[in-house]
Amino acid sequence: MPIRRSLQRITLRYQAALCLASAGCQRHGTFEMKDTEGRAFAVTCIEKGGCNVARQTGAGTIAEPALTLHTDGRVLGVCERDGPPITCRPLLCESEEDCPVVDGVARTCNPSLCSEPARALPRLDVVMLCMAGTGVGYDEPLQRERYATALASGESQSLPTGCRRP
Repeated sequence: MPIRRSLQRITLRYQAALCLASAGCQRHGTFEMKDTEGRAFAVTCIEKGGCNVARQTGAGTIAEPALTLHTDGRVLGVCERDGPPITCRPLLCESEEDCPVVDGVARTCNPSLCSEPARALPRLDVVMLCMAGTGVGYDEPLQRERYATALASGESQSLPTGCRRP
């Protein structure tokens, strides 16, 4: 019996090491991500259930709208759950390990954004990339200008001048 238990421990350790090294186990659990506006989020991902997002705020702050991950296009972003596209911003990364696997899609960190280059660049991605770095909200003149520029680009899948490149 002692040999069997030792073998089980070694096997479990080996499996844990493989899990950590493989992309399939990449970023399951809770971890922190930041968007292009400097906001920090606690992202909780489970293997088959997608991810939940919560804004990390200090004590005494006003509750914000519910958040969701935008995962349908090329760029991974965070949006207000029932908000307009102008509320979405891309999520930042420093390495591949910073990008969660969501719905079975592994994204790469290129350049400092979690993206899947093989996917199309839909209008919501264009909006996020044009809004990146303009600040939180959408009432400032630069934000309104970038939003209008993104919408005017149509479905061409090309980014207007001044928008961040994925």
